[in-house]
Amino acid sequence: GQGVEPATSALKLIEHVWSRAPWTDLRVGASPVGESLATACIAGGAAAAAECANPALLEPIALVLWSQSARCAEEGGEGASAWLFGAIVAALTRGTALSVPVECSAIRRGAVAESDVNAFAHAVAMRRPQHPARRVAELVDVFGRACRGHGPASALEEFR
Repeated sequence: GQGVEPATSALKLIEHVWSRAPWTDLRVGASPVGESLATACIAGGAAAAAECANPALLEPIALVLWSQSARCAEEGGEGASAWLFGAIVAALTRGTALSVPVECSAIRRGAVAESDVNAFAHAVAMRRPQHPARRVAELVDVFGRACRGHGPASALEEFR
């Protein structure tokens, strides 16, 4: 569909940067610009997970989130994973680091609660062992459906 190619390219670029950039460039607190860029990438991936209804983008979105989680866990440990969790929650509940605040419109509509956003963020950022990339794609699908009112938020429990 229209917009899939540019969106896929952008998501692949984000995943590439997260997978290959020196950790010192991504590390929280290493530089204000680096941290701002890292937070914006996280926020964008989280917002895409909440709002994208295009099945062709599920795997690219999931790969971005999976890469962010894997890199934080491998390079920064629990502290970096907790920062990732917080960045996802902040993006989805307050619109932090998003040029067009999502402020999780799904929360405003009542489709999901803040606890559901926390469950999603925990499954992405904090779960150990980490879900395989394919399972993260399933998580993104379930979360997105819940946010759009097309599925139960209670289904997020299976990803804990």
